[in-house]
Amino acid sequence: MRICVISEGSSIHTQRYCRDLASTGHEIHLASPQAVSIHGVTVHVTPFYAPGVRPRLRTLRRARRILERIAPDVYHLYGLFALASLSTMLVARSLSPLVISLWGTDIMPPGETETWKSRAVKSYLLSRAVEVNAVVGFLARKAETYMAPDRKADTVYEGVDLSLWRPRDEPRTDGEVRLGFAKALHSLSGPDFLLSAFARAREICPIPFFLWVAGDGPMEKELKDQAARLQLGDSVRWLGKIHGTAAMADFFRSVDFTAMPSRREGIGMSAVEAQACGLAVTGFATGGLPETVAHGETGLLVPTGDVEALALAFARLAGDSDLRARMGRAARVRAQALFSKDRQMENMLAIYRAVSGRGAAPCRS
Repeated sequence: MRICVISEGSSIHTQRYCRDLASTGHEIHLASPQAVSIHGVTVHVTPFYAPGVRPRLRTLRRARRILERIAPDVYHLYGLFALASLSTMLVARSLSPLVISLWGTDIMPPGETETWKSRAVKSYLLSRAVEVNAVVGFLARKAETYMAPDRKADTVYEGVDLSLWRPRDEPRTDGEVRLGFAKALHSLSGPDFLLSAFARAREICPIPFFLWVAGDGPMEKELKDQAARLQLGDSVRWLGKIHGTAAMADFFRSVDFTAMPSRREGIGMSAVEAQACGLAVTGFATGGLPETVAHGETGLLVPTGDVEALALAFARLAGDSDLRARMGRAARVRAQALFSKDRQMENMLAIYRAVSGRGAAPCRS
């Protein structure tokens, strides 16, 4: 099949998805506003945005010509971002058959309210698709609020390479217990909740343990000031942003369990990756996390914003190596069952074949 993915090529999610698709042996094209290099993928720099009415119309006509020349068996809008305006959404009129996949912030309003323009764009784009799916069921239900009552969105879990994201080969021998956090340091990730809960957990845990923070962002100075006020000292190790998938997998293998204290989440890819590495996950039961993490089996989830409950979860796992090991084994099994890239590719290829008339109906997650 010839598949044309339409997405922001600068996104690591887009790059990973296109690379995984190319590994299946099909002809993959990416229409992106940014020039990127992805092994096995033909990238078409496709302008979607321009200032001013006339330049915008010329740009959109050029984008439509590029997409039409690719002439794929299926178009796949991977995330709504590339066509998320009143003008660019009109590009979708000429795309058939069209599949749409949703990630998270593309379908979740950024606040409590949403502008009529944003809602109109989402409703229009979803109405043009013959198939709509999301990376977690929570987002699929969100998508349905923009769709006709008789239509449903499917769930195709985002997958990871389980040969890369895997547990450590041998147990560590340094005796430290480490809680890991791997998210950008901004409000939605909840790093302020993390530090408050960690400080409280150290007061009630029978053994000392440490927090390793992998990430950077606008809250970094504020968080370091908070850690100083809480007198956390050397119990927190600030690693900065970790670059590269292999290095991030190594980070997860260097800690004993992880934290997801987010105020808002879609699928929570850090939780997926941590479970693939055989780690229990602690965090808030927000967004799609209760679907990603099996509470009581592969981790401990508490009500969003409840710092005391989160601290108790941290202390419980830090002080119980048997519980960490048991949940870690279950986490790896869950990742193998739900979150493998092979399963994701099988489901998406089945969808492509079905909508292009090249095969049977897709196998749903």
